[in-house]
Amino acid sequence: MSALPPVIEFKSVTKTFGPGRPDAYTAIEDITFRIDDIPDYGEFVAIVGPSGCGKSTILNLIQGFADVYPPTSGEVLVRNVRVTGPGRDRGMIFQKYSSFPHLTVLENVTFGLELNQAELRLSRADREAHAREWVKKVGLGGHERKYPHQLSGGQQQRKAASKSQRPAAKTGR
Repeated sequence: MSALPPVIEFKSVTKTFGPGRPDAYTAIEDITFRIDDIPDYGEFVAIVGPSGCGKSTILNLIQGFADVYPPTSGEVLVRNVRVTGPGRDRGMIFQKYSSFPHLTVLENVTFGLELNQAELRLSRADREAHAREWVKKVGLGGHERKYPHQLSGGQQQRKAASKSQRPAAKTGR
C-alpha cells in the first residue's frame, strides 16, 4: 500500500504582517507540522490556543486568502501541492456567518458552483440538484427557500458547511 500525501503540511512557516514597518507583527514563527491522511481512520484535528496565538493565521494560510497569503517564509502544502491562493479543494466555515443576506439557502449554496462553472461544466439543473443534495445532508431539507435571517445560528453554520462541498469537474463533454 502506498502512503498518501499529508492532507496539510507546514514547513518552517512564519507570517509577519507589515514586515519592515515599525508596527510589524509576527503572528506565527517557524511553524512545522503535518496532518497525515490515514485510510479508513476518521479523526478530528483541532488547533487550540489562546486568542491571538495564530490559529486563524494558520487557517487563512491553508486557504490561501490574499490578505494573509503568502507566508513570510516557509511553505504551506495541501496534498503535497504548494498553496498559491484559494482553491476548490479547501473549504472553511467561518465563525461569522458567510451568507449573502439577499439570497435564499439554495441560492447561497449554488453560488460557489456558479463561480466555478467554467471548470465544473454543470448544467443549471445539475448545480441545483447538487445544492439540494447538500442542503438535505446537513439537515436543512425544507428550508431551501428561506433567507439567512430566517435560520437559527446552528442552521446557518450547517448551511455554510453545505456551501463548502464541491463536486468534481465533469470531463469529456
